[in-house]
Amino acid sequence: MQERFLESKSDLFFAGELSALSAISGSFAEQVKVIHIVGQTARQQQEKRLVIHHCNDINPDHKVYERMSEPVRVAAAELWHSGNAPAEIDRVIRECFVRSRPVYIFFPSDVVDLQVPSSLLQKKIDLSLPIYSAAQDNAVSAIVKRFSEAQNPSIFVDALVLRHGVVEEVRELVDALKIPVYYAMMGKHIVEDAHKCMVGLYNVVISSPGVAEAFQTSDLVLVLGNVPSDTNTGGFTRRISQAQIDVRPFEVMVDGKLHQGTYMKPLLAELVRTLPKVRKPSVIPKLSAASETKSSRQDIITQDWVWGRLAQFFEPGDVVFGDTGTCTFGLHGESFTPGSHFVTQTFYGSIGWATPAALGSELAIVDGAKLGQIDHKRTILITGDGSFASTMQEVGTMVKNNLAPIIFIINNDGYTVERVIHGGTPTIQRYQQTRFRSNPSRFLAPGSPCQLSQMHHSD
Repeated sequence: MQERFLESKSDLFFAGELSALSAISGSFAEQVKVIHIVGQTARQQQEKRLVIHHCNDINPDHKVYERMSEPVRVAAAELWHSGNAPAEIDRVIRECFVRSRPVYIFFPSDVVDLQVPSSLLQKKIDLSLPIYSAAQDNAVSAIVKRFSEAQNPSIFVDALVLRHGVVEEVRELVDALKIPVYYAMMGKHIVEDAHKCMVGLYNVVISSPGVAEAFQTSDLVLVLGNVPSDTNTGGFTRRISQAQIDVRPFEVMVDGKLHQGTYMKPLLAELVRTLPKVRKPSVIPKLSAASETKSSRQDIITQDWVWGRLAQFFEPGDVVFGDTGTCTFGLHGESFTPGSHFVTQTFYGSIGWATPAALGSELAIVDGAKLGQIDHKRTILITGDGSFASTMQEVGTMVKNNLAPIIFIINNDGYTVERVIHGGTPTIQRYQQTRFRSNPSRFLAPGSPCQLSQMHHSD
């Protein structure tokens, strides 16, 4: 479901657009589609360099913050004239979809009321991906040749499959080939955990039990949408030493040769058609089912118990957000319910991102249900006390909009991941504790519904 989503964010000039820059940078790193609409000062005010509030100088350059966003966007439109404004808007929206990264639209305040022909709304934006036939045909031929020679190939799935909207093609390919499937942390549940070809999480030092050994039996790995960051590779311990076909968003590497101009979506569609002709189904490694982990202590909630217990709570259709930290690392090895969705961002790793993200998801789900486009689903936010403290004010926005996400706060009395990394110095990794149970009620009007509970031990 998430792959259909597009985020749109609007801000006021200077202070507003600058405060959003970290979020835009994270979206750029994670290859998320975002349209950032920035309201600017009037054109004449910019030309005369008037000292308007939010400026950063007494002889201000009104475009100084606009230039700051250049490294974290793939396109921008400055709407100074009504004549080309519609075409410019369509251009950057197309770039946002094709390249799956943020774009900007800058709106001077005196341009907003300019008239343009309404007939332009009837023209659909062309979101089709370019297909360079010669490049794609060469890449497909090289891939087919390698698969025809392999004895025990496998598929490795990662996050850019989701970001670039090719989940359906990947699932079709898995169904057609019937060969073992492994995933990275950020590729969790793209191919569902219950799929008959799924083996498990392969991250070497933090792989699911038996997965690393099974993975080593592959003699060819089809890598789809890889994000090779430290946090997504088990601290760089995941090295795919076998021959591999590395399918990237806009190019593919086969036997050390780079085939450029091969977009992932049309390429995978062609592989669905051609690869099953040269490949017989493989034997899928059957690993022992993990038994339910019991808490190593009964008086407190422990890491070795809580994640599996939370996974048992998930239902088909749930949209689950795991915030940066132990929530992300703990949930990846658990088996999710078929039809559920997992959203994470291990690469950029901005703590607190999941609370406003869950807000956006719940808004989209509610709006989609009203329009009859999707069934109403549950939004589940799983976050830590440190992450939640960074953005807990968005609970007020949830209340204001009558939203009802389910929120789990894992209260570790500080930053557990930082303790693991830096040795757990208490004075650095702790902060003044928040009374989380009382916080939601501060946002509520009298009579507003809100259920709160607190759990201290696994019983």
